[in-house]
Amino acid sequence: MARRLAILVLMVALLAGMGRPVMAQPSDCVGLAAFEVELTEIGEQWLQETSAAGVAYTADPTRFDAADWTSFAELARDKGERLAGIDAPVWLAAWLDVQVNAAELQGAAADAAAAGGIPALMTYGDDFVRLLHRDEEATAAGVAHCAAFAEVAQGWAAQIRDFEPQEATPVADVGLASR
Repeated sequence: MARRLAILVLMVALLAGMGRPVMAQPSDCVGLAAFEVELTEIGEQWLQETSAAGVAYTADPTRFDAADWTSFAELARDKGERLAGIDAPVWLAAWLDVQVNAAELQGAAADAAAAGGIPALMTYGDDFVRLLHRDEEATAAGVAHCAAFAEVAQGWAAQIRDFEPQEATPVADVGLASR
């Protein structure tokens, strides 16, 4: 008798719960949590690798030699490849595309600096400005879709900004503060 009662109570509880949605992320933010984990891992790896190579944002890029610029370029491209490997929610695809493009542009600018020194970076200024505008638009669209994305985007930007030197602006940050 007690067993039948326990089964009946369990069945009633299950049936009562069927009409309620499972608690999860708001439907407009689906996929954000997993995306944030992957993004954070890539950002931390980038900071560790650039620091180990001596080309982190705390370094003075005016003191980089060709080998430093080449190392930075390779690490930027690696970061871009890792970012491109993230399976982003559809609503964040444009934002992630900007981040991949930023890494590619960092690599190209660093390659130019390796070949021609810091003056070669001047040719990339307009490209960084255009990318900054795309970043602002994609971030705004992501936040409009899911307000919680604002914190993720700010975290991604802060992960880099916190490491910037006060006296110099690194090449990778010229015109694109959120990388």
